[in-house]
Amino acid sequence: MSKKSIKAPPPIVFILLFALGLLGWFKFQSVNFQNDSHPFKEAVSKFPVVSGRELSLFKRFSLGERMLITANFTAEKKDGTIAYGKKKFAIAQEYFEQSLTKYPNDPETRIYLNNAQVAHQKPIKVAAIVPIGSNLDVAQEMLRGIAQAQTELILQGVKLQIQIVNDENNTEIAEQVAKALVKDSEILAVIGSNASNASLAGAKVYQQNGMVMITPTSTTEELSNFGDYIFRTAPTNQEMADALADYVVNIAKRRNVAICFDSQAPDNVTFKDAFIPALIARGGNYVNTQCDFATPDFNGEISVNNIISSGAEAVLLAPHIDKLNRAIDLARANNWKMVLLGTFSLNTSKITQSGQGDLNGVVLPVPFHYQQDSAQEFMTTAYDLWGKDAPITWRTGTSYDATKAISLGLQQNNTREGLKDILRNSQLTIDGSNNQFQFLPSGDRTIETALVKVKANPQQGYYFELLPDSQ
Repeated sequence: MSKKSIKAPPPIVFILLFALGLLGWFKFQSVNFQNDSHPFKEAVSKFPVVSGRELSLFKRFSLGERMLITANFTAEKKDGTIAYGKKKFAIAQEYFEQSLTKYPNDPETRIYLNNAQVAHQKPIKVAAIVPIGSNLDVAQEMLRGIAQAQTELILQGVKLQIQIVNDENNTEIAEQVAKALVKDSEILAVIGSNASNASLAGAKVYQQNGMVMITPTSTTEELSNFGDYIFRTAPTNQEMADALADYVVNIAKRRNVAICFDSQAPDNVTFKDAFIPALIARGGNYVNTQCDFATPDFNGEISVNNIISSGAEAVLLAPHIDKLNRAIDLARANNWKMVLLGTFSLNTSKITQSGQGDLNGVVLPVPFHYQQDSAQEFMTTAYDLWGKDAPITWRTGTSYDATKAISLGLQQNNTREGLKDILRNSQLTIDGSNNQFQFLPSGDRTIETALVKVKANPQQGYYFELLPDSQ
C-alpha cells in the first residue's frame, strides 16, 4: 500500500511563527532593558545619538574604557582600555603605565592611569570637554593641564576621576553633551569647552540645570555674568586687548591698525570690539578693511594688498582656533610689510610648526607662559610628566587652574550647588599655575596678561618668547 505524502505547511504559517518569535524576543528584551542591571539602559538614556552624525554621543565619553585619541597608538594603551572596560583596574594601570613609557606626553593615557588608580575608592567625578575631533593639538594642551592637576591631587589624597569628552568645538554636540552630563548624578562639574561658541551652547544647559562649568579657554564677553554656575579661568578679551593696544602704540610705534577676524567666532568678534576702543584710547587709529577669515573665498594675498592700500601699518589676526591656516596664509602674503599682532588663538604648536617663518615676529597676549618666573614650580612638574619637548601653552596653565578650583571647592562641599556656593565666595583663593587667583562676581578670574613673540629658535624651528616686562 502506498504511503500518503505529507504536505508542508503553507508559507504563511512560517511567517506567522517567525513574527510571533520576533515579538516574544522584543518583549523579553524590553523587560530585561527595564531591569536596572541591564548594561545598556543607563548608556542609552544618557547618550542619545547626535542628529546627522554617525558617531553616537556615547562614543564621545570615556573614563578609560575607550581611546578618544588614536594618535601615538600603542597596543598597551588599547589593552588598558579593554581592561578598564571590564573593570580590571589593576591590570589597566599596568598597561597604561607601559604605554606612557613609549609616549610620556600623552595626557589621555595619564588621565586613564589616574582614573584606574582611584576607581575602587569612591572618587569624585568631573568631566573635561575638549575638541579632540576638530583640534587635537589644543585638546591635548588642555588635557595636559587637567592631567597634571589630577596627578598632583591624587598624590595629596584627593580621589579625582576625569571623564574626557570630545565635543569638536561644535555647538550642537556641546549642547547634547551638556544635556547628557547634567543627567549623570555622578558628574559634579565640567571643565570646558574650548571655543566660545561651544562654551556658550553648553553654558545654557549647565546654568539651567545647576551644574558648575569652568571654561579654561573661552574669552568672549558673553560669558561674563552669564549665571552663578558659570566661571572661567581664561582672561577676558578686554584684558588682553588692552595689553595688545599698549604694545602696538607705545612699543611698536604703529598707530594705524587693521583687523582681520572670524565673524563666525564669538570670541574673535568680542576681541575685535574690545581692541578698537582700546586702540583709539591710546591714540591709535582703526583702519576698517572688512577683512573676514570666515569669507568662503578668503584670499590672503588680496587681503594684504587691500589692507596696505588702506593705509594700515599693522594688522591684528583673530582667527577661529580651528581655522588657523587662513591666518598663516595672510601672514605669508604680508612678508614683513606690516607689523603682525595676534590673539591668544595663535599660541599653539601649529603656528610654530606649520606657520614656519611666516609668523615670525607676531606678538600676542597670553595669561600664562612657561618662561614666567611665577610659573617655574608648575613647569618643574610639567617637565617631569611630559618631558622637555611637550607643548605647554597658556591653555595648559588655565586648564590646570580650572581643575584645581573645582577640586578645592569639592573638598569643601561635594554637591553641585555646594560647589557653586564655594566658588562664589570672594574669600576663596586658589593656587594656580602661575599665581594665586580668585573668582569675581562676574564669574571671571583675577589675572594678569603677558605678551609673547614668535622668534626663530637658534637650534631649530620657532618658539614663543616672553617679552620683557611680561613677568
